[in-house]
Amino acid sequence: MKQLFFTLTLVFSTFYTDISAITANPIISRGKPVFTSSGNASYLVDDKFGGTSFNVSNNSWIAIKVDSGPTKVFVNWNNPNYSWSDVIDSANSCKQSVACPKNYTIQVSSNSTNGSDGQWITKDSIIGNNVTARGHLIDFSGSKWVKMSISAGGGAIDEIEVFDASNGIEDSWFFPGTSITANTFKATPPASDYADIIAKNYTGFNPVMIRGGIPCILSTNMAQEISKYLKMAGNVKYWAIEMGTNDAWGGGNGNVITFRNNMKKVIDSCKARGIQPIIARMIGTNVTAAKWQVHPDFLKAIDSLTSQNKLLPGPDLYTWFVAHTSELNSDGVHPNATGAASIQRLWALKMAPVYGGCMATDIVPYLYVNKDSLILNASASANTGDTLVISPQPSTVGSWSWSGPNGFTSTSREITIDSIQTSQAGNYVVTYTNNNSCISNCTFKVSVKPPPVTIKPNKLSDNIRIYPNPAEKGKFKILINKLTSASQMQVYDMQGKIVYYSILTDNETEINTGLSNGIYIIKVINGQYALDQKLLVK
Repeated sequence: MKQLFFTLTLVFSTFYTDISAITANPIISRGKPVFTSSGNASYLVDDKFGGTSFNVSNNSWIAIKVDSGPTKVFVNWNNPNYSWSDVIDSANSCKQSVACPKNYTIQVSSNSTNGSDGQWITKDSIIGNNVTARGHLIDFSGSKWVKMSISAGGGAIDEIEVFDASNGIEDSWFFPGTSITANTFKATPPASDYADIIAKNYTGFNPVMIRGGIPCILSTNMAQEISKYLKMAGNVKYWAIEMGTNDAWGGGNGNVITFRNNMKKVIDSCKARGIQPIIARMIGTNVTAAKWQVHPDFLKAIDSLTSQNKLLPGPDLYTWFVAHTSELNSDGVHPNATGAASIQRLWALKMAPVYGGCMATDIVPYLYVNKDSLILNASASANTGDTLVISPQPSTVGSWSWSGPNGFTSTSREITIDSIQTSQAGNYVVTYTNNNSCISNCTFKVSVKPPPVTIKPNKLSDNIRIYPNPAEKGKFKILINKLTSASQMQVYDMQGKIVYYSILTDNETEINTGLSNGIYIIKVINGQYALDQKLLVK
């Protein structure tokens, strides 16, 4: 059986030869008293990004009582603005005007009672800040309070965090990237983010997260502006990089060499500063919506950069989103809220070795329905009586275990369901244990429709109407004057393959098929009436 989509499964354990568990830098600000120039603000330390924000203005301030103990702390603040910067890559066609703290100091105190009194000592002074998320490592010996005192600036701050850095700031992460990253960490931050997942799975850890994504940015921009990146986020240990979607835009491979050279410069620049860069495989698109897919040469470039530079491999966003297109927005490229949560979860799963965890094997979800070719997908829509084959990869050593509807179980890698019935619809969950006893999971979502009704077409009836025709972007309406409980609609391509199906429950139904341009046959069946009509989608 041939595979219709490109994918590459790698033995990542041979890449990175220096994986060792890192030292934790515990968060010490969560739930502590917060005072501001506008009153108390407990919402600034509640681990809720994208929620209630403090409005920044000239001469405003935020003070947190974290108590004594640490000799050093790392202060991390976040502005929920979508873009990380409007100065880095300032010629960007997607440039947004960013309001953020411009001039400010980070101060400490040992004797304040409410943030406004007491003696304060300045530990860091920033002039001309131009990013919406940033961290500061400062001396905290003998202190109890941390204060961010803003002399000039605007915008908002939705969260400020203080970490105990007495033993270093190893568990610190900067997430630079494109609008994919901006969507993931700023536009639709999930309730449980990368740091929360790590904290749940590894006791004592709570990573620093600096959230940086700039829409429309190319690898060339990142390479050319690398000194600005380092100035603003060069004091953390790991850079979790998502880059290349805009380089690969349109599906060609003409920019691959440039992309590779740019990323090599970024890698070298990070290493020279003691930063460990990690590059994710760029996000896969929904071809139907986007009309293009990432060229395999870009994925090969990322894999070879990872291998040759002995980097810890990043998550495979390409394979995940090709198999889970429902987690992309209508443009077929950017993650929706569910996709944003998946990206943060995939980063956490892939970084398990950093925390002394297990390096699990990625499961690549393949399946087919009544076909001789595997399709990279984690969901299937079958008709009653179809044959469904689910064939996850890799097909190497290891053990498999399945669970599913109606008590379904199996220990085979590949499962086949002959003459599938509606009662067999649901989630099929497979667990793979590799030869290092590391476990990974994958869920296949299976829907089963009743068999389509086939009757001989008759004359166009006034009882049924389809409009408009031509249909813009596959959207049209079906009007049925006398609706029966048995009404349904089927759309076929010109080869006779059913490409869309729907039960009709209203007299007038708006249909959004998402079909690409072309000619299709619509069959509407309403009791004794039937309509076969050509539909032009443009």
